[in-house]
Amino acid sequence: MLTGATAFVVVLLFFPRAQFQIFSGLPDVAARLHSSAAEIPLLFAGQVSDAGDGPITYAHGFFLISTPLWMLLLLALGIGLLVRHLTRGPEGLMVHWFVQCLFLAAAAFPWVYILVTQPALHNGIRHLLFGIPPLVVLMAYAVDQMAELLAERPRMVQGTAGGLLAGCIILQVAGLVRMHPYQYVAFNMFAGDRTTIPNRYETEYWFTSSRHLLEAMPAIISQEGSAIRPGQPVKLRIAGPLNAARPFVPDGCVLVDSIEEADYYLSNTTFRTDLLAEGEVVYQINRGGMTLGVVKQLQ
Repeated sequence: MLTGATAFVVVLLFFPRAQFQIFSGLPDVAARLHSSAAEIPLLFAGQVSDAGDGPITYAHGFFLISTPLWMLLLLALGIGLLVRHLTRGPEGLMVHWFVQCLFLAAAAFPWVYILVTQPALHNGIRHLLFGIPPLVVLMAYAVDQMAELLAERPRMVQGTAGGLLAGCIILQVAGLVRMHPYQYVAFNMFAGDRTTIPNRYETEYWFTSSRHLLEAMPAIISQEGSAIRPGQPVKLRIAGPLNAARPFVPDGCVLVDSIEEADYYLSNTTFRTDLLAEGEVVYQINRGGMTLGVVKQLQ
């Protein structure tokens, strides 16, 4: 009860609608989740559809292809061990067993709810990030149980297990550093060939690349053979929301509304919008074996 009340107060701090409509605001927002984004396009496993008609396992599938494999293994192990423990019945205080059952139900609820109700989710699992912490607890539970199991094993076995876990964590952190600031585009081997991932899944949907592509433009323009014309601004056509791009337009450049009048075309690779214009690729943003953004010289 105390945990639930504390969580609700924290949510209110970042939920202006609920601050004015505590009881009606939350259900209304939940209801809008089912319809307001219904026409937003999805790209999953190479198939394009509207969010309202997306695959029933869209969010679950994205979780599986974007979560590190060692974490998925720990999660499966944690769920299995906890279910096994609970099916044996209470061992000690009944309240402890009840709390564990309640936690498992709370961890499963968001994933079961969207599977049953099919809200119009999009952009991977970003609408379900609140459902990740309970899964991390299950992973930690698996580590704790394995530590107890290994406590009576030789130190070499304990050291090997600890080294494997530490190695996984170090490699994961190193991978996130290499992906920065596009960590949300990390995929595991279940997603397949990384060079073709942009053809099959949504990648750089936050348009973070808009800023970085624009910041690269002065160096690109200064190169020999650029499309710059003396005394005239360089015309740029950029894919995606302009409000994410306007603050970073360099001096001497202007944004235009069509590809036909542009000198350069700047685009991320989500939904392969980079293919909307033909031209020479003069700059790329690459992370994790994937091309996330390009600049094309058009004229």
